[in-house]
Amino acid sequence: MNKEKLESIKNELEDEKAMLEVKIDTLEQGEDFGDDIDSLEEEADESTEWQNQTAASQVLRERLADIDSALARMEKGTFGKCEECGEDIGMDMLQVNSTSKLCRSCKKLAREEENA
Repeated sequence: MNKEKLESIKNELEDEKAMLEVKIDTLEQGEDFGDDIDSLEEEADESTEWQNQTAASQVLRERLADIDSALARMEKGTFGKCEECGEDIGMDMLQVNSTSKLCRSCKKLAREEENA
């Protein structure tokens, strides 16, 4: 992978990381539901909203971890190499998901093992 393309991917990942950190912070500050005693229906709505915020925050945190991992691989010089077999991941895979850790073959094997 050429240096310009690597730098472009790095910039995109850093931008996405900054955006995710803001979104996570906003979600985790969340809505103040207050300490007042509400109707059961209102309590259920608030509980559902809290669960939705928690789930969304978790998904964003997982993506953030993937980005941090990709940036760390860039620093180590292993970005774009499959963590299983060491082969190049390929630009086609990295264009779809710039945090890919596996090449196409290893990803296929991993999916087959998950479904077995």
